[in-house]
Amino acid sequence: MAETKIVRAFSNASSNYEQHAIVQRACAHDLLEMLDKIHQPRNILEIGCGTGLLTRMVAERFPEASVLACDPSQKMLAEARKQCELGNVEFDCRWAHEPPNGSWDLIVSNAALQWAEDFDSAIDILKKRLSENSALAFTYFTRNTYPELAESLSEASGRTIELACARFLSPDEIEKTLSDHFSDIDTRLLVYRLTFPGIRALLEHIKLTGTRGNGASPALRWTKGLLEKTEREYLLRFGGIHASYEVMACIAKQARSI
Repeated sequence: MAETKIVRAFSNASSNYEQHAIVQRACAHDLLEMLDKIHQPRNILEIGCGTGLLTRMVAERFPEASVLACDPSQKMLAEARKQCELGNVEFDCRWAHEPPNGSWDLIVSNAALQWAEDFDSAIDILKKRLSENSALAFTYFTRNTYPELAESLSEASGRTIELACARFLSPDEIEKTLSDHFSDIDTRLLVYRLTFPGIRALLEHIKLTGTRGNGASPALRWTKGLLEKTEREYLLRFGGIHASYEVMACIAKQARSI
């Protein structure tokens, strides 16, 4: 399986991922609450399971269902297997656009589908894997993630810097895509905020959660001067080193055929 920069970033973060994945864990909990209205599924497919944060929650929430958790990173899957001892879970190394054949009562994904090269195509493929009277449930980091860092870094560098999240979709675009494929959707806009002691701590957090993706555009080199200037801009504009994460939590239901 070919390795992209994104998969490599997550693979490199795999051993320390869970202790730093504060927002991803919060997303998983919030998505799980939305699943209260879902009927007991017979089988569940997870896309982009990472180290198995959501995997374990879903498997415990639906103990009668079989769960197949997929991720393109072998290192992430190795960590997931270490931490999951539940008998109803299996793991497989796959990309989001290559889900296994079959018919699934519930497909879930946590903070992963924003990395899909073509979100519309990914949703179309996953919809075709759903059984009747089933659901697709996922969280998606929108492009309005790390806005403080993007603004401060752009000012400090003297040019417009786009972070990896600038390539993600907006909430309206996510809803539009889902509406094109499903007639019954439920979406919630969630905002999480973390505070760090300094700019270096924020950048280390991004590295240890694999969320740098393909990096900033245009590419830049973090010199001591740029770090100091970015931190000064950050403090001037926001009064602290804060990081905001805007997330869409979504459930799209597949209606029963007539």
